[in-house]
Parts: sequence; C-alpha cells; structure tokens
Amino acid sequence: MLSELNASKSSGGGYGADDRTTPAPDGHTVAVLGVILLLAGALRLWGLRFGLPHDFSRPDEEKIVGAALGVLQGDFNPHMFLYPSLFIYANAVVYWLLFVVERAVGLTASRADFVASAASDPTVFHFAARLVAAACGTATVVVLYAAARELFPLRIALVASAALAVVFLHVRDSHFGVTDVPVTLLVVTAWWSAVRCMTRGLTYQRIAVTGVLCGLPASTKYNAALVVLPATIGIVSQIPGAGPISVRKMARKMAAAVLVLYACAGAAFLLGTPYSLLDRTAFLAEVDAQRLTAAGLRHGTVLDPARLVIGERGWTHHLTFSLRFGVGLPLLVASLAGAAWMAIEGPFVAWLVVFSFPLVFYAAMGSSLLVYPRWVVPVVPFLCLTAAFAIDRVGTRLSAAAARVVRGWSSRAVQSAVVVGLTLLVIAPTAARAVAFDRLVSRTDTRVRAAEWIKGRFPQGASIYQTGMLYGFVEPRPQVRYPGYTFNERHGAFAPENGEGRDRPDLIIVQQSPLVIFSRVPTGLDPILGSDYAPIASFKGRSDVAVGPPPVYDQQDAFYVPYANFASVSRPGPDIQIYERIK
Repeated sequence: MLSELNASKSSGGGYGADDRTTPAPDGHTVAVLGVILLLAGALRLWGLRFGLPHDFSRPDEEKIVGAALGVLQGDFNPHMFLYPSLFIYANAVVYWLLFVVERAVGLTASRADFVASAASDPTVFHFAARLVAAACGTATVVVLYAAARELFPLRIALVASAALAVVFLHVRDSHFGVTDVPVTLLVVTAWWSAVRCMTRGLTYQRIAVTGVLCGLPASTKYNAALVVLPATIGIVSQIPGAGPISVRKMARKMAAAVLVLYACAGAAFLLGTPYSLLDRTAFLAEVDAQRLTAAGLRHGTVLDPARLVIGERGWTHHLTFSLRFGVGLPLLVASLAGAAWMAIEGPFVAWLVVFSFPLVFYAAMGSSLLVYPRWVVPVVPFLCLTAAFAIDRVGTRLSAAAARVVRGWSSRAVQSAVVVGLTLLVIAPTAARAVAFDRLVSRTDTRVRAAEWIKGRFPQGASIYQTGMLYGFVEPRPQVRYPGYTFNERHGAFAPENGEGRDRPDLIIVQQSPLVIFSRVPTGLDPILGSDYAPIASFKGRSDVAVGPPPVYDQQDAFYVPYANFASVSRPGPDIQIYERIK
C-alpha cells in the first residue's frame, strides 16, 4: 500500500539503504499475468496490416519510415525533428536486420536495392515499425504491473495491467508505427525506476539509471521529458531520512542527487537524438515551429482548419473526447475516483510521485489547439492504475456484504470474485471498442481495393486527379504509370503535376468521408463530372443503412477510421467514386 513507503526509508536517511524486495509472484499470479499478456498481444497484433501497402494509411508513419530508411543508407542525421530520433534509430536497426536476412536468402543484392523496394511496396517497412509499436504496447502491460507492485498490493497491480491490456486508446495506437506507444513504455519504465528509488533505498547507481530512463522517453517524444518530475520528487523526498541532518548537508545531498539525475537524463537524450546538438540550428527551428503551430501562431497549412474544426483547447477536449471515448466512461470515472481516494489515503509524497507526471503532462497537452487523442496515450497507464485502486477499494467494501450471502467461500475468495466482477464491468465497454476497432481495420481498406481495381482495369497506366487530401488518395503502383493532376478552382482547369499530359486527366477519383477538412470536393468539379466523365467504380467504407449511433471521428486527424461507434462502417478508408473521361 501507499503507507508502505514510510517503512522503506533507511535509518541513515537514503544512500546505501537496504533493498526491500517485492515477493516473487506465485504460479497462480504468473498464470493470470500470462493470460493478460496474451490478450494484450492479440489485441495489438490483430489488424496490424491495416491499409498496407497504402503508405499514408496512418499519418506521420511515413515520416518515421522515411527517416529510418535514410539512416539505413548511412546518413545518421534524420533531417526531421518533428520527433526526436530514438524511435527512428530503433526502426533503422530493425530495417538493417531485415536487410541482412533478405541478403542472406538472396532476396536483395544491396542496401540501395533494399531501400528502393519501398517505392514499389512499402508494406514490410511500415509493418516492421508497427510490430515495434505493438511489442512496446504489450510490454507496457508488464512494466505497469511491476511498477504498481512496488507500491500496491498484488490485486491492484493485476487489475491495472488487465485494464491497460484492453483499453481502447492504447490498443488502437499500438497498431501505429509512430512514437506514442513506444514513448509510453519508456515513461512507465522511468516511473518504475523512480518508484524503486523510494521503495528500495537511494544509491547513486539507482539515481543514474533513473536519469537514463528519464532521458530515453524525452528522446522519443519531447514532452515526455516531464517524467523527470516524479523521479525528482521521489529521490529528493528520501534524502532527509529518519535521522537528524543539517540543512547544509541535506542541501548538498539533494544537489548531488539532482545533478546526477539530470546529467544522466540529458546524456541519454543526446544519445538518442545526437543531432539536436550536431544540427542544432535545424533542431531549434523545428521545435520552435512546433511550439508556434500548437499555440495557433503559425499559419498557412492544413493545421489552420484543423484547429478551427475543433475550436477548443485540450484541457476540455481531451477529457470530454479523447479520454471519454479512448478509455470509456466507466474506466475514466473509476480512475478519477481512484485518484481522489488515493489522495485522501496518502501519504502526500507518494501521491505526488504517482500524479505529478500525468497531471503536468495533461496540463501541457491541454494548452494546445491541436488535440489529437494519441497525444494523451502516456497518461493512460496512470488512469488504469488509479482505476484499479478504486476497484480494489470498492471491491473490499462490497465483499464484506457478499460474504454474508455466499456460504462456503473464504473471505479472500469472495473478495477476489467481487474485484474480478467489478473489473470486468468497468473494462468491458473499452474492451468491446478495442475489439470492434481491430475487426474493422483487419478488413481491406477502400483505398487499397480501389488501387488494385485501377491496376487491373488500366494496366498500362492512366492519368489521375483526386479530390481531398493526400492521406485519402488512392495509390496504384508503379506510380510512374499513374501521373497526377491538380485542379485550379478559380479557373476550373486541370494541370498535370509533372507538366506533361493532356488538358484533362483520364480518371477523376472523388473521396468522401466525415473528415470534413480532409475530404473536400472542389467547387466547379461537379459540372465537369456530369458532362465529361462517367462513374465506373465505387468503393464504400460506410454502410448505406445506419446501424446504431453515427460514427465519431477525430476531425483533426487524417485517419479514416472512427474513434467510436463502428457499427455502420464496414471497412477503413474514405468512400471512393472513380470517374472515367468520356469526352
């Protein structure tokens, strides 16, 4: 329990304290945890190939893959600081291993050929990045269990890991080859290390390890540097100890501990993102551009309408949308109740260690006018932990009443049964949403079906104009056979992107979806379609018959899968209508 922290301090006040060991899990616990992990892995692997070989099926994934392929070719500067480079380097290592295997079995002759294959079919590269994310998502379940076990009884640790295994937002984003789930694993690992500094006694070695583990998430996503807060609180709180100590001596110990922590964190960040120093001009420019974009002070991109379409900051939006649908109302309510309950029980220092990161991280995300739900994935494990705390406390109280009704059961068995029942009740809605998402993304994307149809119907090639944004485009390959056109709304005229071609494209592809800013049809196109083109094929993702409540989408994210209410959507991707030129 939280109160156990008081007993973990050494009589000497910190450094050199004896280790406190957590009891090893018994066979029953190992079996339960194994089932939880199998479930977590299955939910994260199911549908992992969604949208492929369409390389824009998950926005920003193509940026990570492209940068990693550049590193594989020998340029260790990613030339892209939208994200720090640790996850890019991790993917480059995976690609290098794939290259070694393919060369050994004769599938590729050189590294250049291996990288060039991404242009014809990027499937293996995106799938590898997604496998890394799925593995990180599954591993986070076990790390959360281990971290929770340092502070809480076994039952709370198991309930927290079970909740994280099935929670929709974490399951969803474990399918993406981007940074949000990997950074969450590193955040929880760093937090675990900070907790161990409190429960196992302070040593400089533990502080250094914690510092390194705080630097790695910052080198995966910048704002994850905030995980240094619980580490700082946990370490500094242990220094006075139980015995008398002078103010000067205490200040020296605090300064030394904090210096080691922050120095190791900084070194780990630079190890994962060395070009933040080696190419600091580009790095600082990109970071500043991101700051201005989030604040709504940088204009001229699609992010302008993206900010307007939501029209509120993250402080309210993440609570009422991102987390409401991302973890489900029962789990969200349980987590907030558990947080309040935990704060009342104390002690205060332990409460700060548990809540300092998610609270400050949420506040930082809340200040932005860009409010992607995936940005709050790192707080989800902490919500699962506080929800588990509430479930355990409520279950303990209900089990006393249940024991009077159930005869022949031990009080421990009754309590476990009640907690299991409450857990299933709380996590069932979010688990059902995770299953519905997996079922949907396991089906062939409309953009992939349309691309295959075009290749079969026009094997020699055809020029194409497409409405909407890039992420909704159909991508028949090889791309050189299907050159693109642009459309000038003001003059109602088409123009070939490469400067060569007729005055109008052979095909016009119209995409439609509830993503209003990404699926706009230009003014003046309808008369042209009506007079000079005929519809020849249609690929629908949404059902013509409404089933249940209408699907809910994240309007800022060019991701053509609902965030909630999947029943009336039959496959991922926008609705696509293909027209052929007849005049």
